[in-house]
Amino acid sequence: MVILHVNDEPIDLQQPVYNVEIDQLIEEDNHKILSTANGLLLEAGIPYETHTLEGDPSKQITSYVKENPYDLIVMGSMGKGLIKGMFLGSVSHTVAHSVDCPVLIVK
Repeated sequence: MVILHVNDEPIDLQQPVYNVEIDQLIEEDNHKILSTANGLLLEAGIPYETHTLEGDPSKQITSYVKENPYDLIVMGSMGKGLIKGMFLGSVSHTVAHSVDCPVLIVK
């Protein structure tokens, strides 16, 4: 089992904003996002690995899956809604139509 988390493309700030370390905030956010899954898998004794990538989520996930074929992709849906999804696109929709394995989308 592989847990793949993709951070959107980083914001390029020329100067620090109010002495806030953006990289540290992103790392803390990643830890919060992944800690629940890590805890559940450890408790169940299921071997797994985690990977964190940066960039456009749909492109990064699709590229990763093409390089590392899997039997099934399970991914969450952010539920942007019909209008936003039509204009902005949907990561889960793009991935589901771009890979050669089944994709299970969880709300």
